[in-house]
Amino acid sequence: MRIYEPLCEGEPAPELKKQTEAFAEALGHYAKREFQEAAAIILALNQTTRLRIYDLYLDRIAHFAVNPPPEDWDGSFTFTTK
Repeated sequence: MRIYEPLCEGEPAPELKKQTEAFAEALGHYAKREFQEAAAIILALNQTTRLRIYDLYLDRIAHFAVNPPPEDWDGSFTFTTK
């Protein structure tokens, strides 16, 4: 299931566009199990703009550092708590 969050109406400001492109790059690394690269980008984004989604992915990356996903991982994450 994909979940979308509206970020703005109309054309995004250049800084917002830059942030979303960087986050998309981080998600690409995440999907390829390149967690250190993903974390570096997300940490940099989180320093300029604190968003819950950044914290969420940093938590997931920390989890996968201890519990790596299987080789056939599809990028999904199973929540174990509410």
